[in-house]
Amino acid sequence: GIVAMDAAEKFLRIGKFCQYFIDPHLQITAAANLSKGDVAVAISYSGETRDILESARVAAQSGAVILAVTKYGRSALSEMADIRLFLSSPETTMRSGAMASRIAQLNMIDIVFSGVASMEYPQIKKHLDRTYKVTHSKKNSK
Repeated sequence: GIVAMDAAEKFLRIGKFCQYFIDPHLQITAAANLSKGDVAVAISYSGETRDILESARVAAQSGAVILAVTKYGRSALSEMADIRLFLSSPETTMRSGAMASRIAQLNMIDIVFSGVASMEYPQIKKHLDRTYKVTHSKKNSK
């Protein structure tokens, strides 16, 4: 959920309509309302998270492209995805494994965002300027 929130906030800044839902009921509801031309980004390191798989299936049935951010190798999510962005992160028995995979996912989102922003820079520059201006105005003046 944290990675999806980060992605949504980045893409919103460049004028790309983007929503994320942590609640699985809202995920699947949103997935049911997607259509051709939409992209559903499914983020699951294991690629086997039931709620993510169900939402991705519904999104695919709705006509959306499924972009998976998941660990390298075969998984249910990688098998159903149209676009696969694979990660490799060492997992340990401690919680640090989840931290490592989250950092890898955040890094992948940064790469995708940078790519989109670079490819569409002339179109998105106005959005960057506007959002910089309004967010910069939120800082305390000295």
